[in-house]
Amino acid sequence: MKVLEAIWFTNNQGGTSGIIIVEEDVTGNRKAYIGVGNGIDEKADIEDILAWGSEFSLDTIDKIHHKVTQQSRR
Repeated sequence: MKVLEAIWFTNNQGGTSGIIIVEEDVTGNRKAYIGVGNGIDEKADIEDILAWGSEFSLDTIDKIHHKVTQQSRR
């Protein structure tokens, strides 16, 4: 599995969350995983998220995009 990108988010309490985008070696399919890291070692955080994080589906990404970009009905 090849890591294509890691996107990191932090909060004011020092927590670190990440979305890791990967490409599978055999199929070439791309997936995203979301999880938390310690914020000290990026490589270790990526490995932890890939091992223990949740798959972040394209459907979820589409729902978030739709909610953020839809016009308010005021």
